[in-house]
Amino acid sequence: MTIQELSNSDLIRSRIFTIRGVQVMLDRDLAELYGVATKVLNQAVKRNIERFPERYMFQLNKDDVANMRSQIVTGSSAATSLGSQDVTLNSDESGSILRSQFVTSRWGGARYLPYAFTEHGIIMLASVLNSPTAVEASVRITDTFVAMRRALASIAPLLSRIEATERRQLKLEDSQVRNEERFKLILDAMQDKKFPPQKVFFDGQVYDAFEQMKKFVRMAKKELIIIDPYFADSVLPLIAQKRKDVEVLVVKNSRSKLLHDVDVAQFNTQYANSLTVKVSDRFHDRFLIIDKTTLIHVGASLNHLGKKCFAFSSLDKSNIPDILAKI
Repeated sequence: MTIQELSNSDLIRSRIFTIRGVQVMLDRDLAELYGVATKVLNQAVKRNIERFPERYMFQLNKDDVANMRSQIVTGSSAATSLGSQDVTLNSDESGSILRSQFVTSRWGGARYLPYAFTEHGIIMLASVLNSPTAVEASVRITDTFVAMRRALASIAPLLSRIEATERRQLKLEDSQVRNEERFKLILDAMQDKKFPPQKVFFDGQVYDAFEQMKKFVRMAKKELIIIDPYFADSVLPLIAQKRKDVEVLVVKNSRSKLLHDVDVAQFNTQYANSLTVKVSDRFHDRFLIIDKTTLIHVGASLNHLGKKCFAFSSLDKSNIPDILAKI
């Protein structure tokens, strides 16, 4: 190979592979660059083997060859670096011993797995071969190794910034998810906000009492049970404030004539048969049971809210099963 060819760093770069985590060149490529036969290069190494510890030179195994082939496939610029060489690993007749067969290079020679030389091994080769071409090639190769290291070092900060940006993005997305969860909890809490254990409404506070009752109705997510012996059709507009899919059960006294079947039918026509009426004479007081988890005692019939002094009182939910059993 001429000095002009050696000055082509792209040619040298195409012969450099990353094997076992280090950058190396193969004996065949080095022999071509140094202007000697591969056999001559390897014989010189064997005569000076003490100068080539494993961190300077090692022989490829089948995994290394597979790794090297993948680098050739993924990088078209390296596709010619093996020339006419190839590697196959076969077992002997007993199937227990592996041997390598390396297709004959352009100069002929034995079939073998190639040797790989690190940067230090390449420099040592120049001193062993001791020829002007070898020295010149070693300088060019070393310059190429250094240039590649500098290129990698120059993009390292960029890679680090990209990684940091990705980490920040992941943290931002995680924070956004947490904020959405918190926001949902706040909305749920606002919709299901707790009410005072007791609240008294005085004579004339019809609107305030109606608004408080409307809040109770809207608290229900699945089911609202209203126990009011004298439930009247005038309360139906209040019940209509419920959420869309909430089922309503009204329990009234058999003697009450304030709720008519036609009113119930009209309500169910508009609100998807969500209202059911049952009759029971077991109750004197009024109760609201919300989703079978909240129990409220109402001191007045719902159609008389605010007309006289009365109170809403929150009762312990442990009483709910007993009340439901009486319906």
